[in-house]
Amino acid sequence: MKVALITDAMWLVQEAATLRLLAVGLVDEGTGVVRVAPGTPEDQLNDQLSMAGKLLTYRPSTWRRLRDWNLHRLADPLREQGVDVIHALDASLFGVAIRLGATLEVPVVCNAWSAFNAEHIDRHTGQSPVAVVAPTQRIAEVLRRRLGGDIAIRVVAPGVYSSTDPTPEPLRNPDATLSIVVVTNGSLTPQVHDLMRAMAEVRQHLPQAMYFFYSVDQPDQHSIWQAARRLNLLEQISLVPNDPSGHNLMVQADVLLQPQATGLMRTLLLEAMATSRPVVAAPDSVLEEVLTPESAMLVNDGSVESWHRILLSLVADPDPFVEVGRSAHTFVKEHHSPSKFVAGLREVYEQVAAPEPLQFGA
Repeated sequence: MKVALITDAMWLVQEAATLRLLAVGLVDEGTGVVRVAPGTPEDQLNDQLSMAGKLLTYRPSTWRRLRDWNLHRLADPLREQGVDVIHALDASLFGVAIRLGATLEVPVVCNAWSAFNAEHIDRHTGQSPVAVVAPTQRIAEVLRRRLGGDIAIRVVAPGVYSSTDPTPEPLRNPDATLSIVVVTNGSLTPQVHDLMRAMAEVRQHLPQAMYFFYSVDQPDQHSIWQAARRLNLLEQISLVPNDPSGHNLMVQADVLLQPQATGLMRTLLLEAMATSRPVVAAPDSVLEEVLTPESAMLVNDGSVESWHRILLSLVADPDPFVEVGRSAHTFVKEHHSPSKFVAGLREVYEQVAAPEPLQFGA
């Protein structure tokens, strides 16, 4: 079997490690891989495209119709490669994947990383057999309610690499710079604003703190920058760009804060956990299998007072956070291993490509 893994520029920036893991894992298991990625100058590709499998590139565009047209031009090269399954790794690619599948007469698999992706999927129908892969049971349940029973939906938990070597524990040197990642959807929501107000209140007590704001959705974080200026926090806040270097910086921080439910699965959370970085997060109903008491410190009351207390405790009482990081490392090794992720997707490919597609379980 040979699979075409189709990626979008925005998804690739945030999930290059997922593509690398999947491509290498599939080839190791005997599945042929064709990676379809937006063409980028060599100095920007770095490790993202230094992976297993054949590479086909298309001209990227911020205009989705033009991007899809450029992608569809790869139908003949994909046919020459003998592709058996089209796998769109982001729901924004579902429409063009369906058209490619119909042209090549091969089935299509699509990842839905959020329940909001139902809109993308429902908008496009085709003749090719289709399967949708959700990262959690709750996202799958929402998709089933919105899409009905016409599309097979399978849960495959994403995987990340987790080192077996001891990882240096963060928060052990109170005099060192305290690097804190803040994950948002890019907007100044009330939850994000309350956290920033707490940052302003503890500024005199935590002059060593540096906050790195990273958006998992909208790349424009201008409203957050404006709030930082009003709260006199510009010296301590950096807005991290959506590029591979920014993503790599995120997993090297001391702690990761997610002050609001994003409703979106990004493996940045798992990568932080895999390196024993403590995650402090608001509960998220569709990510409750990932954000558990075992893997994160959950903040039910995201008030200014709560965040004030948590920020000071990072230095004054780091032991509970360090313990959460250790527990999260074990959690990821048990529930989000690369081998389980690759095996789950290979099973989906085999089911959707069967002469008579099999029934999908949960």
